[in-house]
Amino acid sequence: MLFILYSEIDADSIGGNLGMPEYSYYFVLRGYRKVLESLGDVVVVQNPALQVDPLYEESCQRGTPCVFISFSPPNKTIASLRCPTISVFAWEFSNIPYEVWDGDARHDWRVVLKQLGRSITLSTHTAHVVRQALGDEFAIAAIPVPVYAPAAAADVRLPPLAARSLAIGCTAIDSRFYEVGSDTFSADIPPEFFQLRDWYGEPIELDFKLGDEGSGFLGGFYESEQWGTWSRIADPWVLLPIALVGHCKLGVELTSYGANVGTEIQVAVGEQRFPLALTNDFLRTEFVCDIRQPVNLIQFIGLDVSGISGARDPRSLGIGLRKIWLEGNSSTEPAVAKKKLPLQLALEGVVYTSVLNPGDDRKNWLEMLTAFCYAFRSEPRATLILKMTHRSVGAFLGQFHYTLQRIGHVECRVIILHGYLEDDAYQQLIDISTYCVNSSRCEGLCLPLMEFMSCGVPAVAPCHTAMEDYIDADNAFIVQSSLEPGIWPHDTRALYRTLRYRINWSSLVDAFRASFRVACDDSAKYAQMSSHARDAQRRFSSHDVVRQQLSAFLRVGDGNDATADVLLSSRRTL
Repeated sequence: MLFILYSEIDADSIGGNLGMPEYSYYFVLRGYRKVLESLGDVVVVQNPALQVDPLYEESCQRGTPCVFISFSPPNKTIASLRCPTISVFAWEFSNIPYEVWDGDARHDWRVVLKQLGRSITLSTHTAHVVRQALGDEFAIAAIPVPVYAPAAAADVRLPPLAARSLAIGCTAIDSRFYEVGSDTFSADIPPEFFQLRDWYGEPIELDFKLGDEGSGFLGGFYESEQWGTWSRIADPWVLLPIALVGHCKLGVELTSYGANVGTEIQVAVGEQRFPLALTNDFLRTEFVCDIRQPVNLIQFIGLDVSGISGARDPRSLGIGLRKIWLEGNSSTEPAVAKKKLPLQLALEGVVYTSVLNPGDDRKNWLEMLTAFCYAFRSEPRATLILKMTHRSVGAFLGQFHYTLQRIGHVECRVIILHGYLEDDAYQQLIDISTYCVNSSRCEGLCLPLMEFMSCGVPAVAPCHTAMEDYIDADNAFIVQSSLEPGIWPHDTRALYRTLRYRINWSSLVDAFRASFRVACDDSAKYAQMSSHARDAQRRFSSHDVVRQQLSAFLRVGDGNDATADVLLSSRRTL
């Protein structure tokens, strides 16, 4: 059997595409490939429209059955090839799309799936909703990505609590770098922790309108609006995505409000201070800087936050910031970037880890953050690590800052990791974690949760959608949830056509507290939960289980090659 595989994101582009639509299908392909190579020959293509059918014709001439497996949702799967085609997809909602919009019939997944004749999905939940739409006779299999490996199940796992370290080569944003008060918010993030690239004088512009990445670098500001953002505290600041050094021109476009109009404040760039006269018009002002030591923060000092008595807007508005830009004498960037040394993060106590895409509303990470901080506001031994899978730190950092301001001072610790982790670093992250956490509104599979559990890390998670396949009370502290209206993520109309789950925030707080007590006071129960987590993944996602399921569905391997299904040898006509 010849298996032709495709996903839009490949090994060369995954590092720069984390968080982009369908990026996770690369990891699904990577996991499936290991199993398919044990069942036949595997070819990965980059342009299926041009490459698949010629490979299919060659295979037919050799008398070898051939199938094209597209790791993409039905609306992005080519259904017009001569080669038999199977879409492997994840889906987490209560139904599949059944309407046409934007004039594209492929948005009605029933149309595409009927053309293909069969499909593979990653959970029994998704297989069920497909059968609801297409009937029980439709050929669909629920086959997860193989995750569990026997090597991961070596010893009894006790709760890691002692001092330990994590060596990583990515950005680490630690709540301990911040001073948070009712009217103050300051940060002292060492440049090496932010993993900033050197600046070579190329123009940089940060816009702070709602939806722009620049809004992710704000500190001491309110949430962005359509035009820009208002400051919240007396000394707000903006992080820079580069290490600024040398001669440059700094520009700001801003206005002011209330008692600030007509006053003078300071703009601080490293040790340099520049006076800035404020008006109630948006003015563009430029400063010439000579920065001797690398800096990554611009601060506005001396705002009046008293507000206007009786004003309709009671917020402590100071300046309204629209844009910041940098210009320098552009020089050629070195062909080989300077290699940054791994960071050493010192950890202790109970560590909760979640791996998620912050740009995906379904992941619900802000509720996780607030529930954690509420549960452990007086507990310094609790740490939450959020490994963000997104190409831009600006996609979430501003939300993190604004949420920290609203939470105020807490004793627990929150660490955000950003950047691609190689396999050994990712395994180290698993090893130092006490629990893995999920607070999603719905899941199509959740590979990170499975990966942690396969190594014996118990979970704090709901039991809905795809997680029903492997989460239970023996291996997880279950977070309660209930149904609520939702939209299909790619529906440009944003109409309520489906259902997802609303997390019970109080239940999440309770689960955090209960899990902490077990880790600290009941190592026997923790070890038992760890064993159950491994066993659940062994039954669900081991190589042998997935191989058996694929072999049965594709009718190949283990002596089945001679009876390959008609779909795999000729195009099915529907």
